[in-house]
Parts: sequence; structure tokens; C-alpha cells
Amino acid sequence: GFDGKSISIEKILSYKPDLVCIADGMHNHLIKSLENFGIKVFISSAQNISDIFSEIKNLAELTGHQQEAELCINKIKKQLTQAESLMKSQSTNKLRVYWEISSNPFFTCGSKSFISDILQILGVQNIFSDIDKSYIQVNEESIIKRQPDIILFPDYHANNTVTHIKNRKNWQHVPAVSNSKIYPVDSDLFSRPGPRIGDMALELAKVFIQPDKGI
Repeated sequence: GFDGKSISIEKILSYKPDLVCIADGMHNHLIKSLENFGIKVFISSAQNISDIFSEIKNLAELTGHQQEAELCINKIKKQLTQAESLMKSQSTNKLRVYWEISSNPFFTCGSKSFISDILQILGVQNIFSDIDKSYIQVNEESIIKRQPDIILFPDYHANNTVTHIKNRKNWQHVPAVSNSKIYPVDSDLFSRPGPRIGDMALELAKVFIQPDKGI
């Protein structure tokens, strides 16, 4: 099981791991049990791009792959630069982006998230970048008031679709809705603070440059 409550210690032990990586806040209750069995535990809590680079280096030190970590980080930095250059090559107005993590209740990303970092690199504006947190709960009225030009949302919610967002009451005058600039994104690629954030940035640059093609 992925959820912290459903994970079986016995199942983990059956694989005889030397190291277990856990998500901070979700799996912390496993730490003591794992350590009691002599298993090293790495707690992942990356929020922004700097955190991601630090975690890659820390994991590399634990596993003896420092050289590979440097290559990985350099590749990400190169991709971020490429994505930034792609955006700068286009004479587009600064887009205002609403990144919907969930809708019941509404959650989005603030300025301290890696998602907001990437949007900033690309020269677009996270409409909630004025909030100094990683992830935040917001109300519907504040989203409408901030008038996003583009709405992005993860594809892991089956009941949340482009049509569903378009049909929300009072959203018809939001530019992203009236101009049909609403896009589902691959949650596996776009929601994980890990080594593929460079790929994510390049994919986002493409949709911001040619929004009619989507993602």
C-alpha cells in the first residue's frame, strides 16, 4: 500500500532492504519500527527546487552514487535553462496560472513549492505566489478574483475534468475558462518533486508557447 496507514512492515522486511525512503508526514510512524530492525531511513520532504537538489545529493551519499547525482543535477539545470530560453524566445504576455491540486476542498501551490519555482523560471505567474507557503487551501472566490489565463490540474482525479471545470458556477468569466485554456497534466510527472522536474519544465514551456495544442 502507498498510503501510510496501509503499508505493511512485514512486507517491507520481506524484501530485506538496507535503506527505506519515506515521505515526511505520510510514513513517519514507520521510522521507529524500521530503525529497530537496523534499517536506515531517508525522510523525503522536498518542497522547492533547492530541496530537490539537496535530496538527490543526500541519497547519492547514502547509496554511493555521488557522481551520478552530479550528472543528474546538471541535466536538470540544463533542462530548466532550455525551458527558460524557449519561453524568452517568444514574445508573449506574462500568463497568469492557476495550478489546481484538488477541488474538494480547493488546494493549490504557494511560493515555496517546486511548482511555483518552475513557473517563475518560465516567466509565468502563479496566481497564488504571494502566499509564502508550499501548498495551501484557498476558497473558490479567491481563484475567480485572480482571473487566471491558464488552469492546470492533475489527471489523478477521475471526477475532475475540463468539462467539470468549465461548468463550475460563476467561472464563465475567468479567462482560462472563457478561452478554453484548461489542461489536465500527468500527475506522475507534474506532481512529484524529483529528478524529472526538468522534463516537466520543458513540457510546460511547450503548452505556454502553444496553448491550443495542450499537454
